[in-house]
Amino acid sequence: FMCSHKKKEGNHPLNNNNVFANTLPPDWVNDVDAVNATIRSIQRLTSELASMHASRIGTVFGRDLDDMERQIERRTTEVTSLFRVAERHLQKVGQSTKRAGGEESTVGANVQRSLAMQLQGLSSEFRGR
Repeated sequence: FMCSHKKKEGNHPLNNNNVFANTLPPDWVNDVDAVNATIRSIQRLTSELASMHASRIGTVFGRDLDDMERQIERRTTEVTSLFRVAERHLQKVGQSTKRAGGEESTVGANVQRSLAMQLQGLSSEFRGR
């Protein structure tokens, strides 16, 4: 006696490769999140740098001044590096949204523009210190 248990594979939701395609955000959103996290880090480090510069003014000479100068230099390099990281993620957003096309491309371009303006403002503020 032969029993044929043939499943209807097409009806099971997990067999559909696109089951999550409409519920998960596009991949470029991860890059947007990375840019936002980097912006927060830049803001925090820039604030720390401002405090370091203020306390350096009270340090007139000697070893304390040298230590402070090295710390400021390290922090400045760190902030500069974070700007580069943010720019790379921002470029990836642009590339991904252009490939996606349509409405996603428009939304992505608007998000990219907004983040670029935030970074530009932070960069101007950073250079002014």
